[in-house]
Amino acid sequence: MSKTRMLTNNPLTRKRWAKDLFKIVLPAIEYSALVGNNADAAVHMRTELGKGQGDTITFGIRLPLSEAPRVGQEEVEGYEEKLDFKDFSCTIEEVNKAVDTGGVMEAQRIPYDLMKVGKDALAEWWPGWLSELLINTLVGNSAYRVGTHVFAQAITEPDSDHHLIVNDQTNEAAITSSDVLDLTFLDRMKQKAELMNQDVDGAFKLRPWIIKGKPYFKVMMHNYVFDALRQNTNT
Repeated sequence: MSKTRMLTNNPLTRKRWAKDLFKIVLPAIEYSALVGNNADAAVHMRTELGKGQGDTITFGIRLPLSEAPRVGQEEVEGYEEKLDFKDFSCTIEEVNKAVDTGGVMEAQRIPYDLMKVGKDALAEWWPGWLSELLINTLVGNSAYRVGTHVFAQAITEPDSDHHLIVNDQTNEAAITSSDVLDLTFLDRMKQKAELMNQDVDGAFKLRPWIIKGKPYFKVMMHNYVFDALRQNTNT
């Protein structure tokens, strides 16, 4: 009598493995605190990836309210402010990374669980790659490639209103070892974020995180920059 066997190379096994691996990988991403499904998240995770037509998804980000409130006994009905959204479209692209665990005989010849070793290797590799992709996208590094490919949609470089350089250097190529990020520059960045709607026509100030009732902006730094900032004595 034949018996049903679900071998390790069965498609159902791989799908389950991929699902379990994603649960491990996502929290391990260096910038996972930025990612979320709520409106306050700096990086929005979209889940509209079910079986359907099209290779893009379009979603809206709510813009801040701007109109004055009603005072005292002034009538409210009919004076409600409408909600405005800015639409964004993203290209859906697939990226794959796999390891070869060999066949049944390979598993017999060595004292390792090759499936577990392979899963551990991928759990180590994915957070690093996703962190690299995320930071290059956030800083607008249009030269970034996945292998030789532009992954999904092309990365957009920041315009002059969203790009500050230490000591007002004109571009990154002009930066020298004397151009060191300090606390004064961080203050300038914070002011730019808070007053963007006043300094740039049609722009909106950056929405801060509200933690225990107080607004905060998150700064991401290279290790060397962070060490230099720790040694900065400008208070």
